[in-house]
Amino acid sequence: MSLGLALRRAIPQSLKNRLRQFSAPWRLSALLSPYLPPAVCIDVGASYYPHAKWLLFLNSPKVRWVAVEPNEANLAYVRSWAWPCQVSTCTTGLSRDGGPQTLFVTNVDTGSSLLMPEIGPAMQHRITNLDYFFPVRERRIETITLERVQQDLPQDLPVFVKLDTQGTELSILQGAPSMFDAQRIVGIELESTLQAQPIMKGAGKFWQACAYLEERGFELLHVKPIHAARRA
Repeated sequence: MSLGLALRRAIPQSLKNRLRQFSAPWRLSALLSPYLPPAVCIDVGASYYPHAKWLLFLNSPKVRWVAVEPNEANLAYVRSWAWPCQVSTCTTGLSRDGGPQTLFVTNVDTGSSLLMPEIGPAMQHRITNLDYFFPVRERRIETITLERVQQDLPQDLPVFVKLDTQGTELSILQGAPSMFDAQRIVGIELESTLQAQPIMKGAGKFWQACAYLEERGFELLHVKPIHAARRA
């Protein structure tokens, strides 16, 4: 008997009927999440909602989930947390070296970054809505490193990291050398620009992120391009 057939026979019919009501990712999560080993998930840039595509981790009671977001009001959803995983929050910004930094708070605050938005000549014809970025307010904040975020968590657990920080993703990873040396980080999802002149001044580029992670034994599994909008 094949493994797939054995698994299908092991699932109660009542559960199969319930799973048919949901999409394929939800069905897969319902089947596999209870069997995940303990792990840590660090969601860096966790405004307004958890990283919903990580359903396998969200639905596992053995997972320690850390929502990192310096705009504390954007973590209000944690107060009504309904996922089985164990959640905690970090309302301090992350940077490579830690310490005081300037947070550039964009008009729509999900675009906020430790990097200043700058619309160069190569991008001016592609940006359809400057109101997303401007006006920008500057706010001094304290930052810590990625290593510090997980310092109080169990040190024997594998770590998965998701980063969406508007250009500082690579520099945050560069601030966690001991985690890479100890092979603590086993999976990473990050946004990274393909633009020759990034909108966020000084943002780490895709090729730089690839080179940095390949040197540390990582392989690229999936790329999802997000194309710039076109003007009418």
